[in-house]
Amino acid sequence: IVDTYLTRGLGAGSDYLLRVHSTDMAATQAFLVDWRATKLGMYSDVTENLVGITKALNYVSKDKSPDLNAGLSSATYSDSAPRYVIVIPVKKDAAWWNMSDEQRLKEIEVHTQPTPQYLVNV
Repeated sequence: IVDTYLTRGLGAGSDYLLRVHSTDMAATQAFLVDWRATKLGMYSDVTENLVGITKALNYVSKDKSPDLNAGLSSATYSDSAPRYVIVIPVKKDAAWWNMSDEQRLKEIEVHTQPTPQYLVNV
């Protein structure tokens, strides 16, 4: 699935955004190669490229963090569905991976706890 967003005027430094939904990185790569061969793709300058993949939850799961998971799962939009997506890339360094599972879970909970109240709009 590919979502297209016009970003002109949003201060994004771009005219549009392609958001590719996939659980298979090879399929995503094949799509991007094919897209770059189109007229629009050939004449587009890529200003930023973020790559991620949908995977199982590592931290905020029903078993590990039931209260936070319930808050995140129960959020519904207060109005019509939003027209924009917010992507927050997260990079993990050696210090992160050297933490115990319990320490990483605590960090994720502290980071995520303020967000459920805003999920009705984002």
